[in-house]
Amino acid sequence: MELNDKVQKYTECMEEVKKRLGVIESLLNKSLSTPYLITNVEFACIQFRKVLELIALSGLIANKAEFQRVKENLQDLWNAKDILKTLEAINPKYYPEPIILQGWNGDRNNTRTIPIKSGFLTREEFLNIYARCGGLLHAQNPFAKKKEFGEAYKVLPKWLEKVKTLLNQHVVRLVDENTMIMVFMNLGYESKVSIGAYEKKSN
Repeated sequence: MELNDKVQKYTECMEEVKKRLGVIESLLNKSLSTPYLITNVEFACIQFRKVLELIALSGLIANKAEFQRVKENLQDLWNAKDILKTLEAINPKYYPEPIILQGWNGDRNNTRTIPIKSGFLTREEFLNIYARCGGLLHAQNPFAKKKEFGEAYKVLPKWLEKVKTLLNQHVVRLVDENTMIMVFMNLGYESKVSIGAYEKKSN
């Protein structure tokens, strides 16, 4: 897959992520709601699962050729946990790196990226939330411990902020380590996702 094709497909994934994050935000500020707390939590969990799967699939896009050497039938992949496990084996730097871009005025030579050190969704939290959302989406087994939908609802804003901090401005590094994709989600704004591919500067 050519680099321009990767950028286009990555953009499409991030545009869908942005829409789903907007839906979660609408649920939390109550501009969108179902009649019941349980169904609100379940609806939010569906969106979170989809967002996490899209993040994983985006990593697959950035590393498609290498991924395809170890996995066939890419079109059948959907489980985020499985995708991340394989991505980590072929590219340890596959996970999005949240940044703050300073000094941008249209000239990349006058800018620098500052890594965000905390407050974003880590890989471990990604897997925990993915599993927890999956558990909440199953029907209540009458013989199992009762699900705490009220407690789950309370943590949704924290999950949302962590995902937004991870993705709002981030870079993705390709296997060759000389090329990175820089992403501006423009969360909270109507503008489209902006993405560019850059070669690593030589020292």
